[in-house]
Amino acid sequence: MPEIKGKSKKKSNTYLFVYGTLRKGYPNINAQLLEKSALYVGHGYTYGKIFEVNNYPGLVLLPKCKDKVFGDVYEISYDCNNIINLTDEYEGVSNPPTPNDLYKRVCSKVYIDTFWIEAFTYVFSGETRGLKWIDSGDYLAYSGLI
Repeated sequence: MPEIKGKSKKKSNTYLFVYGTLRKGYPNINAQLLEKSALYVGHGYTYGKIFEVNNYPGLVLLPKCKDKVFGDVYEISYDCNNIINLTDEYEGVSNPPTPNDLYKRVCSKVYIDTFWIEAFTYVFSGETRGLKWIDSGDYLAYSGLI
């Protein structure tokens, strides 16, 4: 699990994988804030499926699945707790988390080029029955933003 440290100028190797409305270039203030506050590492993917929930995606991790979910990886090394807390708030994750939260922050294996890292990501904890599966695995492409 990535280590979360307080305010530090040293790299803490805390990574965040975003696959939806927090992706680089997505037109909202929270994505722009993340882009300014963290180091963009690059594109990555994890195994699972994403669904259209309500004008935003929901990820279901399926490590043994062949379907990939594409997103962006950020390294958070400065003011890590504050950035994670703001991201939790944006994603609707309570502190402490509750069973009623629509998303949960978890640690997942994320692949970048020829290696993998462990990164925090937000998984959908609701029911997916009846939701549209985004079979491309890329929410930006699905949204027409790339």
